[in-house]
This record gives sequence, C-alpha cells and structure tokens, in this order.
Amino acid sequence: MSKIKVLLGYYAKFLSVSWEILEKFSEKDQSGSMKGDWLQANWEVLIEGALSDLRVVLEPYGEGADCNSYSSRVLYPERVPTHNIICVPAKNKKLYDCLNEIYVTDLCNDIIFVQFVTMGKDGWYYEKPDFEYVLGSYDDKVSVLQFESVEFKLHKLL
Repeated sequence: MSKIKVLLGYYAKFLSVSWEILEKFSEKDQSGSMKGDWLQANWEVLIEGALSDLRVVLEPYGEGADCNSYSSRVLYPERVPTHNIICVPAKNKKLYDCLNEIYVTDLCNDIIFVQFVTMGKDGWYYEKPDFEYVLGSYDDKVSVLQFESVEFKLHKLL
C-alpha cells in the first residue's frame, strides 16, 4: 500500500469521525462556505503537510475553499498546485465505476481524485460518512470508485 493511500485512508476516517460535529457547526453558517473551507484547510494541513518533504501542492479537495477571493486554498492562497492524485487499480483489481455501473480501467484517461463520498442505496453519491468511495473525474465525466479497489499516485502537473 502506498504512502498516499495510507494518508487518504486516514483522511477519510478523520472526515467520518468529525462529520457529525461539522454538520452541527454548518447549521449556523450563513456564508455557505464553512464546510468547504474546513475540508480544504484540513486537506492542506493533514495531506499536504504529510507530503511537505516532497514540496507538493495539491489541487483543491472537492470544490476547494471560498475564503480567499483569488484562490481555492486556505493557508497559502498564492501557492499554485504542483500535483494531483491519480486513481489507478489496486493490485489484482479492476476499477469499477459504481455510479455509471461500468469498468473504467481501460476505457478512460487518468482518473483524478476529487473527494471522498458514500454511495446511497438509490445509486447516487453523497458527501457524508462512511466515505468509503472516491469521487473521480476523467474526460469531463465523474466516476465513483470503491476506495479499497484503488491505488493512488501523485502526478506532477505541467
């Protein structure tokens, strides 16, 4: 298991255990951006912080933050992303898109990690615990992949 998968697994667990409290705080948020700001701030502190030895600046988590008018970042809004995270099949696994109900391993370009989600019984994804799925994007489409079937790689942006 790669370092990035371990870190992402910790982040998903962190979201799961914090989500109920975050929802309570969000009830009082009049700006509508507190949740996105919180997610992005923690992404920067926890994930980028753990990768600081590699001098990695990741693309925003989900929709990013709204607290800075010219950036989706919280802590260092002037930083420009240097990397994104690519989803690839874990060893001996195929990537199955649970949203579109197709195997995507050989059908698309790189699937870029966007955020953690859960799949509802109605076949749609939601931003709520247990965060056992990954929302990804490729070729202007979205996909939902089971976390356990995915390995992750840092991809340097041009």
